[in-house]
Amino acid sequence: MPRKWLDFKAEIFAHTLGITCVENHYMAVLIQQGFPYPCLFFQNFQTVDKTIHDFIHNKESYIAYRGMKRLHEIGSELGILETTHIRNLCFDEMIYIFNETILRNIPLLVRVDPFQLPRMVGVPWREDHYIMLIGKDHSNYVILDDYPRRMLSLSETELKNAFRSEVIQFGEIHPMDWDKYFQKVKEYVGECEPSGETELKLIFNENLTTDDLLFIRDAIGIHRMSRKRLQAWGQWMKENSNLMSENMLHLLKETSELTDKLYAMLEFFRLRKKLNLSSLEQITKTLLEKDNEWIRKTKEAIKQKKIVLKGDMKRWIMQHKRLWNSF
Repeated sequence: MPRKWLDFKAEIFAHTLGITCVENHYMAVLIQQGFPYPCLFFQNFQTVDKTIHDFIHNKESYIAYRGMKRLHEIGSELGILETTHIRNLCFDEMIYIFNETILRNIPLLVRVDPFQLPRMVGVPWREDHYIMLIGKDHSNYVILDDYPRRMLSLSETELKNAFRSEVIQFGEIHPMDWDKYFQKVKEYVGECEPSGETELKLIFNENLTTDDLLFIRDAIGIHRMSRKRLQAWGQWMKENSNLMSENMLHLLKETSELTDKLYAMLEFFRLRKKLNLSSLEQITKTLLEKDNEWIRKTKEAIKQKKIVLKGDMKRWIMQHKRLWNSF
């Protein structure tokens, strides 16, 4: 195959806000195609006490946490971009699939052993690590990696040594059914409810140990990501619909800043093997109050008005219809 690769850059991952590599690559595809990707960030309303409960009682891990629906699952449910997971492939079969997809300008996700990749920096969080195969540079293969963020050119031998028998194929990007989307938003928000402080009192007691801080820190890490997503979604909704107000966006900003502060405090206590229960409980209680206020305001806003797209967004859809036929 001659020199050909798709127009991706590693910097794209600064905007994907994924927890897993598959989420990051999925969002990278949507961003590269000009799709209004922040619309997928809405299913992140879970309050901080519920997330901490999951980590403490179920011993969840950051990268494997299932309390937040995966972004590619949301996109598939909305009919935007579906994926197909193919297992038990030999290397030649994977290359055949890649050659077929790259001719249609579609990248391919390939499962690898990251420690077999050259110039590896850091340790990926999951064993099932995926890279994006985006083209060829004569005899070499060009890949995009989200952790660390980089673009690499691999020889066939290097790619073969790293390949681990699985790929994820992308389908075509389809136009969003906005009526269906806003109905999904309404249904999701309608099911979200504010929380009381009972769970926090059960967590922050004399039985809490410094060993528990790792689970709480990772729970807050998840919460921090969820608030970054909600900020991006809220800003997008304000610019492109009639739902969000400046006051609601300011509340999200305050919540995000508070989550960052709590995360830093937990890491400080964990590394020094010290505990200050009253400080942790107080800042987490304040964060929960902000979470609850956000839920109440969003539920009230949705109850009071029918969500509609602004004119600029309608014109954007007409101008970008071509993006949804193929890559």
